[in-house]
Amino acid sequence: MLAKVLDLKVIPRSHRLTGLFGYNRLKQPSDLHQITLELLQKAQIQLKHLQPNTIKKVDTLSDMLCSVLDACELLRNVHPDQEWVDQANQSYSILHDYLNQLNTNQDIYNALLKAKPSNQQERMVADLLLSDFEKSGIHMPQEKRQAFVNINNEIQELGQTVLQQSVPAVEYCEFKPHELDGLPQQMIKSLTRNNTAIVPMYLGHLVLKHCRRSETRQKVYLAMNSANEQQLSDLEQLLKKRAQLGRLLGKRSFAEHYLVDKMVKTPETVVKFLQDLSLENRPKADQEINQLLRLKQLQGQQGKIEHWDRIFYSQFLNPSQSLEPLSDYFTVGSVFEGLSNLFRSLYGVYLEPETTELGEVWHEDVQKLAVIDEREGKIGTIYCDLYERPDNTPKFDNPAHFTVRCSRKIENDEPLLENPSSTKINGSKYQLPIVVLVTHFPRPIKHPTHLHLSDIDTIFHEMGHAMHSCLAKTDYQHIAGTRVKMDFVEVPSIFMELLASQPQVLSFGRHHKTGAPVSFDLLRQHRERSNLQEAYETQHQIQMSLLDQLYHSELANDPSFNSTLTLRNLENQTSPIPFADGTHWQVQFSHLCSYGCSYYSYLWSRKWASRIFDHTFASNDWRQAGEDLRRELLQWGGGRDPIVGLKNLGLNTDI
Repeated sequence: MLAKVLDLKVIPRSHRLTGLFGYNRLKQPSDLHQITLELLQKAQIQLKHLQPNTIKKVDTLSDMLCSVLDACELLRNVHPDQEWVDQANQSYSILHDYLNQLNTNQDIYNALLKAKPSNQQERMVADLLLSDFEKSGIHMPQEKRQAFVNINNEIQELGQTVLQQSVPAVEYCEFKPHELDGLPQQMIKSLTRNNTAIVPMYLGHLVLKHCRRSETRQKVYLAMNSANEQQLSDLEQLLKKRAQLGRLLGKRSFAEHYLVDKMVKTPETVVKFLQDLSLENRPKADQEINQLLRLKQLQGQQGKIEHWDRIFYSQFLNPSQSLEPLSDYFTVGSVFEGLSNLFRSLYGVYLEPETTELGEVWHEDVQKLAVIDEREGKIGTIYCDLYERPDNTPKFDNPAHFTVRCSRKIENDEPLLENPSSTKINGSKYQLPIVVLVTHFPRPIKHPTHLHLSDIDTIFHEMGHAMHSCLAKTDYQHIAGTRVKMDFVEVPSIFMELLASQPQVLSFGRHHKTGAPVSFDLLRQHRERSNLQEAYETQHQIQMSLLDQLYHSELANDPSFNSTLTLRNLENQTSPIPFADGTHWQVQFSHLCSYGCSYYSYLWSRKWASRIFDHTFASNDWRQAGEDLRRELLQWGGGRDPIVGLKNLGLNTDI
């Protein structure tokens, strides 16, 4: 049934009129404006009544604001109607500014300081809220606090500037047509005017992959990784300002300040983890680059492998024989049905198509799934916005999981946006989570959409986040679902990727014409092809993670700090391919702007996901393993230090 609904778009529809997400009050863009104004008024009233039960009341206020803010975040990224997008942007801006004001509200901060948590969840929420306030400098003397605010404002402005400039300084390269040998002739012709081919940098990767002339590839690579003095100066000023902020807060570096409330706690822990991982991975990466070197030599070329060689020679690693397309065996519907069966075998929950009402979804392609627990009944809603827009209207670029509403315990309060989705667990009423899965698969026209291995991995990854949101049952929205420590949030999703790498998990695949089951050998062969150069890619991720730490270390306090020299030294130490002089790819490392000091978190999460998989799922009793994982990690959301759950699972928690 699930596969049929998703593949054939046999979407249950009701003629009853409602608003977006089932919110009766959200039927037109002007409703969003009115709700935003009412929300601000209600919040101001609630601020006058923070006693007693301060922690619960502040969390309820946060949930009230986030329920609208998070809906706006989704709508401004996926709604096809520009009027909705404009109103969502406006409401988002208003509410975001208001939240920033609340984070410096002395009355709330003082009330939280006096609050006496009655249980572990309350203590965790109180600590997180106080930490958020203190990150805004609210606990500082006035003079120091003003300096904090000024530096923070400078950091935000510089971050925006660096992000806007995260493109190559060189916009294009010029060549004679014969210098592009290897590119399709039609493409060369389209780029050529007056016997000069002009190659814009957005086509650079095609040149690196197909052009046979090393000199051409080198010129393009250097251009793709170019920077001007202003870009370098702005980036280094951003890093120095963060270092200044760390010193103002009594820390040796920005990293020391930023990491204190993460799993890793200290910069030393991160660096040791990354260095140990590099020692383990580097020999494998060296072997992969040596493979490319042999291919280069077989083609009569001399010298070592350079950065502009890697993509070109990597294409010759694939065996000459073609493989049967894996996409013949997997459709969107079959993958979701396979996931539903997997979730049932692991956690005792499954996915079920659910009727949508008029006005409930923002596009006709959006489909609604209920997450059903065998014991508790419905525990969440997932809206699936899976397909490209037919008219090329804008839609969020990358696969993503959006939380529109968090789970929380409801006690004598009702949300501003009333929605009947709630459940009772052990006599208590809980607000059900609403999450949205966004991807860009081709729309099914006459036939179901077929998926490649990378597409299957994407669905498994994002559904890992979605199930975390649905399986967590906390009393407070501030620690609900994926609101966990930043360097733990990817663990459930990477765990799902690891499951997808097991042939037995994907054995539900059936050929769309013959109905024959997919063979384990075919799955393994496709997986092996997708993992070519995997060790080098991991080494590059390690390098970027270490660079992020170095940029936020005490090095940035030095007046002579040079981001390119730091990069050059690190790359020559950690990469199997030496640094290319004249390159400054750090100005395009956009992660530094919004998530500085946290790039390590994906590799860190992969370590824990791998340990969970290797230890907990080593036996054949996956149901017991799934129940253990749910009980010790997933159900807690951010309400308990994940290290406690990892230890309870019997994992080695040493770094």
